[in-house]
Amino acid sequence: MESKGISLAANGRHVRLKWHQLRRTGDDPLFAIDNLVTGLRQGASVEIDAEILKDGRLVVLHGPMLEKETTGSGRIDTVDPEAVLSARMVHPDGHAMDNGPILLSDLLHAVREVAPDLPRAGLETGPLLQLDIKARSELISENVSREFARQIEPISDYICLGATDYRQVQHLGRHCPQVLRGFDPEEVMLDPRWSRDFDIGWVVETVISIAPDARIAYLPLELVVPGIRAGKNLIAAIRERGYFVDCWRLEADDPDAEDILNLIVEAGADQITTNSALAIERLWLPEVRKSLTQRTLP
Repeated sequence: MESKGISLAANGRHVRLKWHQLRRTGDDPLFAIDNLVTGLRQGASVEIDAEILKDGRLVVLHGPMLEKETTGSGRIDTVDPEAVLSARMVHPDGHAMDNGPILLSDLLHAVREVAPDLPRAGLETGPLLQLDIKARSELISENVSREFARQIEPISDYICLGATDYRQVQHLGRHCPQVLRGFDPEEVMLDPRWSRDFDIGWVVETVISIAPDARIAYLPLELVVPGIRAGKNLIAAIRERGYFVDCWRLEADDPDAEDILNLIVEAGADQITTNSALAIERLWLPEVRKSLTQRTLP
């Protein structure tokens, strides 16, 4: 069976693997268009970051500073836009690449180009592109959100929006109410009511109050796993309220990666965000074989 890094088979269901920053392997560069096209054509869930330039255009960078991802320097939303776009991207291994940052409009154009050949979009299965919004909400103007809505209008089924500050989702998505929305409650979970007391009810009600129209909850592993180990399964509690749960981020070479993978899949995770989807899939294969063996025993 060829590994594609799309999903894991687990007890009659499929757990999606989301390609963080369009990376399917740890050797991939950040935000590679080739991976975007390949992933969408194969029905993968993929993710990019979206920052904002001083002139209001959206750019595919994590930010807020240029130094880590590019050869440039300074804050993305205050530096001259041409200085941002003329910088070179930096590979995760540290070397400067030939290409510079890509505008979100150009990336969305690439999606529109391949959209007629794509499988049907969907949250549980099918190609999906998440925009992890890094732009400060106060900089996402009416014009920015209107232009974004125009760009995604023919491909809106393939797009979802997410952020740790739900105002970012609300501002960018104000003119495209049909687009899937997600919320990352990391700041909520850092509160002692969760990080110390594991008060599931408080977290769930807080998430609902902040993001009542969100379909996806992005839960940070370093905050959700200790709760599960203490007998407090936040994944299951959030799912019971109708959210699709993404757990971020797990890498195959993380300490205890296999144990954590088993733990969150058993807890009910719908999706796992990773830079190493192929390696995570390989890590899971022994579990698949074990499950098949158990089911064929007399």
